[in-house]
Amino acid sequence: DINGRFDQRGDVDRYVIKPPAGSTWVFAGVTRDQGSPSDLQFKLLKADGNPLAMIDDTGVDEGWAKVTFPEEADYT
Repeated sequence: DINGRFDQRGDVDRYVIKPPAGSTWVFAGVTRDQGSPSDLQFKLLKADGNPLAMIDDTGVDEGWAKVTFPEEADYT
């Protein structure tokens, strides 16, 4: 689990993970289920800053992504 907190409008939380090469992770937004009216946007960036996955919630769907990591590296 990775948890963030929205303190003010436009707040951005960043985390660094280092998954093993070839591992598959599922990322899912959980805001509305917790009673938050937030509009979640999620970007998973490779070490070079290019996106590997992006999630933008739609309607009541909070969004999710299944990601297989091509190499062991720091992802933000």
